[in-house]
Amino acid sequence: MNPKIFVFLTFIILFTSCHTNKELNNLEHNNLEQQETSLSEKKSDIIVFLSFSIQRQNNVTTIQLIEKKESKGHLKPQNNYLKNDKALLNISFYHQDELLETKTIEHPLQSTIEHLNENTDGLQLSTVSSDNSTFFLRAQYDKSITHIQFEEVLDGKSSPLNSIKL
Repeated sequence: MNPKIFVFLTFIILFTSCHTNKELNNLEHNNLEQQETSLSEKKSDIIVFLSFSIQRQNNVTTIQLIEKKESKGHLKPQNNYLKNDKALLNISFYHQDELLETKTIEHPLQSTIEHLNENTDGLQLSTVSSDNSTFFLRAQYDKSITHIQFEEVLDGKSSPLNSIKL
């Protein structure tokens, strides 16, 4: 093969492959922008911060909304790591009777504490219970939310608690 033809063909192949990669990169970039735009249109630009009071009297748990604040912004995805899976609180956001989202947190009336066991020189987990507490929740706000339903999960047994209108 003639070296001039070889160089010419190599140049054409390299030029067309670089041009194709640029087009693909632009296409991928445009697709990502469209996806981000459509996601941001679906989500609200408002974060809601909710403060609650929780108390247990005569084995009945009740929750009250203390304060609700709104702020502009978006929440980043969170890793929902739970140390204590035996005492949980499910918080469900509803529009009328339609479930929009459920968040699960550790039960605010039961705390798991890690401490040093003097007998075995190892770490030990203990659960401490209280009769009242406060807890906070933040969520991406959806104006269609009509109420929040709470569910208590203790030792694998769930029981519905009260509902709060927003």
